[in-house]
Parts: sequence; structure tokens; C-alpha cells
Amino acid sequence: MNASQISREFIRVCESDRCKTVQVLRITWDSPSRPTTYWRVVLRLPPDASRTVVLKARREVLKNPKHFATCAECRELNPVGWMHDEEICQACAQGRHGVVY
Repeated sequence: MNASQISREFIRVCESDRCKTVQVLRITWDSPSRPTTYWRVVLRLPPDASRTVVLKARREVLKNPKHFATCAECRELNPVGWMHDEEICQACAQGRHGVVY
């Protein structure tokens, strides 16, 4: 996935009267074959934050290694929940290294 696709699928902005929240879809694994997902608030913005400010906040979240990482082998950007370790994604671990989940 490219950065735009990742941003659309894994980052959202929710609005209320008090603020705008930037949220990331987190992926955890209850077992090797069973992911669990949940939305986590990672930034709060004023309720009147402009579109430019919101877009900048989304880009900052996308660049944050707590949330997203680039695979050293395929160079794809992934949510950290799709990474096998800090270096390679699960797809490369399976396809290139014989890892079985």
C-alpha cells in the first residue's frame, strides 16, 4: 500500500464540539491467526482546526514509527501490527523467509 492508501484505511479524524481527534487503527494479535483492531486517539486538535492543520496532523501520524513502518525488503509502508519485526513485514516474513503464522 502507498502512503495515501494507508492514510485512508488506518487514520481517521473524528469531530465533536470540543475537539477533533486523529485516530489510528491499531492491530494486535490474540493468536498468530486472529487479529484484533481498535481505534486509538493519537492527537487532539481544536474544534476549529483548518483542513490544512488536519492534513498536516495526518501526515505526522503517518510518519510516526509508533504507528507505521516501512519494510526493509519490499519497501511497503505498513501499520506496525502488520510488521513481523522492526525490519520486515509479515508478507515478506512468510513469502521470503518461510515464517508460518
